[in-house]
This record gives sequence, C-alpha cells and structure tokens, in this order.
Amino acid sequence: MKILSRSLVALLFSFLLLACTKDDREVGPAMELSFNPAINASTRAVEGVYPVDEPFLVWAFALSGGKRWDDSATNAEPLATGCSVEFNGERWVPVPALECQATSRLTCFAVAPQGIASDFSLEKGVTIKDFDATSGILPLFAGPIADYNVYNTQGCIALPFVHALSKVEFCVRSVSDSTIIVKSLTLDNVKYKGSFESLPTPHWSAGDETMCVEFCSEPVVPGRVVTPVGTLMLMGQNISGRAVLLVDVLDKDGNTVVQGRTIEAPEFADTWSAGKYKRYILNLTASSAYPDSEVLKRFDI
Repeated sequence: MKILSRSLVALLFSFLLLACTKDDREVGPAMELSFNPAINASTRAVEGVYPVDEPFLVWAFALSGGKRWDDSATNAEPLATGCSVEFNGERWVPVPALECQATSRLTCFAVAPQGIASDFSLEKGVTIKDFDATSGILPLFAGPIADYNVYNTQGCIALPFVHALSKVEFCVRSVSDSTIIVKSLTLDNVKYKGSFESLPTPHWSAGDETMCVEFCSEPVVPGRVVTPVGTLMLMGQNISGRAVLLVDVLDKDGNTVVQGRTIEAPEFADTWSAGKYKRYILNLTASSAYPDSEVLKRFDI
C-alpha cells in the first residue's frame, strides 16, 4: 500500500510539473477570429459603413503572458501576414480561417482595398506603395489596434479604418452687391503620386509631379453666407498653391455685365494630413478673391 501511495504521489507530481512548464500560449481554448470593420467616425474626412463587397488585408500578432504591444512588439507571434478578410454573408472572416488562444492579446493592422499595392513592417506599419491619387481609389488603413483581449471579444476584433487621403474643401462667400456666379475653382501645384506609411505617425512621401485640380462640378451662386464649392480627397502633402476662379458677374437686374472673368486668390501654404479635413473660405467681390478671416480653417480631429 505504501509503495502504491508513493507511486501515485510521484505520478501526481509529474502531472503538476508538466502543467507548470507548458507554454502560456497553450493555456485556454483556441478561438476562431473574425473582424468588425468600420470607417472611423472620429475623422471628418469621410464617414460611413464599411462596404461588404470590399475585402481587405490584415496583419495580426499575438502576445501571451500579460505582455503588451508597446513593450514587446518584436516578440509577438505573427498569426496573419497580409491575410485576406472577406464577408461571408454573416461576418468578416479571414481566408483561410485563423485561430488564437483565448488568453492571448491580439494586435492588428489592416489596409483596404485588398488589391492596392501594400505591405507591412514593424517600423513603418502599413505601407502603400507608388499610389496615384487620380486612380479613383480611396485607400483605408487601420492600426495598431493594440492588445485586444481575445476572450472578452469572443474572437471578434473591431477595425476602425481611417482614410489615408485628406479631405479638402473650398467655400466662397459674396461681399458684393452684384450677383457672382462661380463657374470654376481650380487649385494648382497639387501633388498626386507618392507612398504612405502609417508609423510612427500616418504620413505621405509625395513625389514631384503636380497637377491642377477642379473643385467646382457645377455653377455656384454664393450669398452672404458661406457656400460650399466642392470637396476632393487628395494626397497628404505640404501644399503651396493658388486658387483660381472663373466667374460671371450680373447686375441687380440680372443682366450679365462680365462673362468669364478670371480671379486669382492669394497664394497660400499649408499641410494636408492623412485622414484629416481642411476647409478654405474665400470672400468674393466682382473682381477679387481674398481669404476670409476664417480661411485656412483647420479641422484636425
């Protein structure tokens, strides 16, 4: 009996020793991952629900043992490296499926749309290469979405996407007794090709090629209140340009007294940042345009 008891004690000790030496990542059940993407409503660039027909790419890293991303990023276990995430009719799932230990903390980065030329590194975050802002594509990025508790979220990771481009708006206000019809408002010296990096802060490295962009899609008749002319999504950059307007001027009786007058606003310099919104206001007379006291109004939200 004593021999048997000693054997049982030895066996129990062996099991306890094995349990204590197991890797933390193996503790707890594995959970299948899914994602909940949205276009971040905290930026006034462009807000909305993420489209279900637009797959995106995810990079996901797991840390265990209470470790956190800011201190242990280089030690994180990569679970997904540019993995496609698609909507299956019910939820957004990685293809192929991914699992993560419930006790892990997950950090994710993402980029959309899936077909854009992109990559990832710990130093630069999400990168978008050789982008052309005239392509009509609106690139989005997310991350770092750091230290998600996999168990608490039941494996569903929220991804608040942010626009990589900057939203730029021009508005006008009439300070003239005449009626002014704005037929065109262009801005010159706008860079449109470059590359993007999300770390250490989201930024563009714009090339040297520039273009003139048109903000006015249809004639605008400004009154005494601020009237929007147009909005464009443009590449982040240090801009130094000049707005040029093409206007018709009508007298109090509605007769055209000047047709097709070109008005140049003063040159200005500013910085457009990824995911930010800038609004510019010009006061108009029949022959001039000058910055309103609110011009270069910045919404760095």
